[in-house]
Amino acid sequence: MKRYVDQGIERILKMGIALIGVMPLRLLHVVGKRLALLLFFIWRKRRGIIIENLKLAFGTPLDKEEMKRLYRGIVTNIGKGCMESLILRSLPDRFFYNINVTGLDHLKEAADQGKGVIAVSAHLGNFVLIGRKLSLLGYRFNYVFKDPHNRWGSKLFKWIGECGGVTLIPDKPKNLCVKRSIECLKNGEILFILNDVSAVSGGIYVEFFGHEVPTFKSSVTLSMRSGAPIIPMFIVWDEEDRQRIIIEAPLRLIREGRMEEDIYKNTYRIVKIIEDYIRRYPTQWWWVHRRWKRRREKRGE
Repeated sequence: MKRYVDQGIERILKMGIALIGVMPLRLLHVVGKRLALLLFFIWRKRRGIIIENLKLAFGTPLDKEEMKRLYRGIVTNIGKGCMESLILRSLPDRFFYNINVTGLDHLKEAADQGKGVIAVSAHLGNFVLIGRKLSLLGYRFNYVFKDPHNRWGSKLFKWIGECGGVTLIPDKPKNLCVKRSIECLKNGEILFILNDVSAVSGGIYVEFFGHEVPTFKSSVTLSMRSGAPIIPMFIVWDEEDRQRIIIEAPLRLIREGRMEEDIYKNTYRIVKIIEDYIRRYPTQWWWVHRRWKRRREKRGE
């Protein structure tokens, strides 16, 4: 019986996604924005986290109008991005051809080294579109992700995400994640890692918006171990809701012979790049994460 119920729920979800997939994209954006505003109006806990995070990040109190503008922009962008992600499998290739890419020569230069590429990014804009776009350009793309705790959320995420040349690598179990990550780098593929989430274990404390927070160091350690270059990579919307992927030049890793300090300094550089992008596009980052939950005083304080 449980199997039949699971199959029924799965079919309903896919039918719902198929139905919204026939809607014009502009209408889909409008629906997503309004649904998100309604959801966060009801979901008081997450609304409170967004406001608390904004205050922690920007330090001095924001005036009421600025806070309202930022909050509305953050929530509506989440709704817009979620709607796009739900129809990712049905989006035509021409949608992705219209996504502009800045700095593609940086990616080509790094890929030509033959050691794979570690792409570091953040929950900025609709980051799930990056893989599909780059796969259409001929790159094999692997996305390291945290498996959602909710069973249906996990199944839906995998069904949506693993399409169009994109492979998902769960972050747990850790040893298997590391093994698969190294294999894809050896094969000359792109390994995409989100470096803006809080590390529950195995991370190091790095300053982020003025607070030291636990941060994953895997991007740096994998690069040092494999020789694969690290490239910051982001996607943003412009004022007309057009998407643009920005690929930065490969990072020149600091190697001073003191492993722990080298890892810290290089991770710090990655986090600062992410922070800079969030400051430039504050309404496009996912402020719903409790990024500063385990914060501590800065070094030397």
